[in-house]
Amino acid sequence: MVNIMMRRLVRHGPATLIISLPADWVKSKGLKEKDEVEVSDRGNELVIKLKESKRKDSITADITHLDRTSIILLLQAIYRAGFSKVLLTFNSPETVHFRTKKKISFSALIHYLLYRFVGFEISKETDNTIELTQISSIDQEEVEPMIKRTFILLNNMVDSFIAAVKSNSLDELEKIEQQHESLTKLVSYSIRAITRGEYSIKESYISLSHVLANIDKIADILKYVSRDCVQKNIVIDTRLHVLFNLFQDSFQRYGKLCRKYDEKLIFEISSNRDAYKDKLAKIEPNLSLHDLKLGLSLAQALELLFDLLEWRMSLQIKDSD
Repeated sequence: MVNIMMRRLVRHGPATLIISLPADWVKSKGLKEKDEVEVSDRGNELVIKLKESKRKDSITADITHLDRTSIILLLQAIYRAGFSKVLLTFNSPETVHFRTKKKISFSALIHYLLYRFVGFEISKETDNTIELTQISSIDQEEVEPMIKRTFILLNNMVDSFIAAVKSNSLDELEKIEQQHESLTKLVSYSIRAITRGEYSIKESYISLSHVLANIDKIADILKYVSRDCVQKNIVIDTRLHVLFNLFQDSFQRYGKLCRKYDEKLIFEISSNRDAYKDKLAKIEPNLSLHDLKLGLSLAQALELLFDLLEWRMSLQIKDSD
């Protein structure tokens, strides 16, 4: 949550205006008189951040009582928050994976997760601790292309998913999970770069981080739907195909909108959203529980896309100022 505070400009000398920094923030960061902070000019925003020497760059987390999924979420949050060193502690060697109802060692899980965290490696490991350290810094020139690539990968994932569910290809649906891993990796890297201030952007960095997180959520929905179809060997009702077409068309139009702003595309995406709801309501009584769940899951993904649509419109408004 963003805590917005108003500050009054105070004249200091003949040509200088100053503002005070929030006392609680100054205290929590250990700042004192004559310390230096970095100030970045981002159009209508001035971003104040700590110098590298003042930034809290390490964190310790006890994961003893967390399950596999919770640990993944925690480490993802730590990575995206920009920490350079992470010490994980645990009192037992294993945790539980609720979905498979199996035990998994903390060590095996952390080694598996390293794929998602670009630039991190295990620097030290004992029976009760694992230390992760950043071994390579973010290349600022790579960040913008990687952010753009997240949008491309999302569209590719949607196209692959729709082709797989229309053909009831379980082999192709299994590949959706691999695409999800690649997309999540890019999203986490991009959010980390933004958080650490290693990517200069005109729009609000908070807004862009939110958009990237929403892309991750859409990818999650496609992953879970695909996994459910594969595990239950589901043959999907062909009456859902009309919904699939609307879903795919919306994401394709959004891809075009990201490349070039066009109000007609916004109109068509909005029209697809309501058409999807209407058509789902009409066929709902004749659908199996699984097919209904699939239809509702994709409807949720369309709502997240609508959030991305608002962000794209806000960028256009800022560009026209």
